[in-house]
Amino acid sequence: MGATTASNRQVWHFLCRDCESWGGLTDRTCASKVRWGGADLSLMQAYATDLVGMFKPDVLVAVTTGNLAALQRATSTIPIVFTNVSDPVEQGFVPNLARPGGNITGFAIPSSRSRQVGRSAQADGAFD
Repeated sequence: MGATTASNRQVWHFLCRDCESWGGLTDRTCASKVRWGGADLSLMQAYATDLVGMFKPDVLVAVTTGNLAALQRATSTIPIVFTNVSDPVEQGFVPNLARPGGNITGFAIPSSRSRQVGRSAQADGAFD
């Protein structure tokens, strides 16, 4: 699932390209079903339910916070990998980034709050 922005489509393009370059993930061993819900949350939820119910994928990829929320509601067993999600711990998607647990993992966008904590810790010598 993804959003209609050019940057999110680029994330999807690079993910697919990289999967092919890793070797084992080709059209013969991997199929992708892409749904672009834009900013329409009800459409995202319908797409998530459709993807989980009809296709029973081995893994799901969410490229926005809205996509992740929809996929999380649609399944608790199929692995979900996210990108471009702002502060997934604070939003309750994962308990922590080091060991996310459950079926959700991915790459977070640091929030302004986490950047402030990091700068404070660095100023206090916590990273020395």
